[in-house]
Amino acid sequence: MLVVWFPFGETDDQTIASCATILSEDEQARADRYRFEPSRRQFRATRWGLRTLLGHLLGIAPADITFRYGTHGKPHLAGTAAGLEFSVSHTGQCAAYAFCRDQLVGIDIEEPRARENTEGLVRRFFSEPEYRDWLSLPEAERLAAFYRGWTAKEAWLKARGTGLNFPLNHFAVPMSTCLERGLSWVHDEPGEPARWRLASLTAREDLAGSVAVLDPIGQIREVIWSGQEVHRAG
Repeated sequence: MLVVWFPFGETDDQTIASCATILSEDEQARADRYRFEPSRRQFRATRWGLRTLLGHLLGIAPADITFRYGTHGKPHLAGTAAGLEFSVSHTGQCAAYAFCRDQLVGIDIEEPRARENTEGLVRRFFSEPEYRDWLSLPEAERLAAFYRGWTAKEAWLKARGTGLNFPLNHFAVPMSTCLERGLSWVHDEPGEPARWRLASLTAREDLAGSVAVLDPIGQIREVIWSGQEVHRAG
């Protein structure tokens, strides 16, 4: 599986403005619906990066890529490109993409920041086992654990394609150890945890990130992309 980080905040405004040339009419309309320019810039840059990278991986023009959407909005490639699964997340001035062949995949990244009521968020949105796990940690480790757990839960929901239609407290991920243990519990689905692999992302130390993917899967490779045009080898 390939994970690509795209820090588009380092890309000049002229390049970002040119991104719209390969977006579909629907994508351009979605960008225009954002009220503030930073949000429009974020959406255009993220979708431009997705199309450019998919075009490189598939060997087709980025503008020719078409998407279909699941019941809850999860995007998939349409037509002959189907089979390469992907997931997208963005926070602040950075986007991240996960690509995997023939396996459902989800990714989530967040910019960690101090919160006044982290315990209240864990208590409200996480399961009881996760809450107890989180409380057992030293206080200095709890913020990082919160973001590790939150991004893992979001990544899994994205991979499944259900979004928040599946309650966050109806499944559990590790809070006090690395995510490689995977899911520990899913409400009313005892066989589900064994089907999934979770992993923390490490290429950007300033951001928290996780991926979820159906097993079996090999090594997860992370790269940071400058946003420069990429070409298919050969």
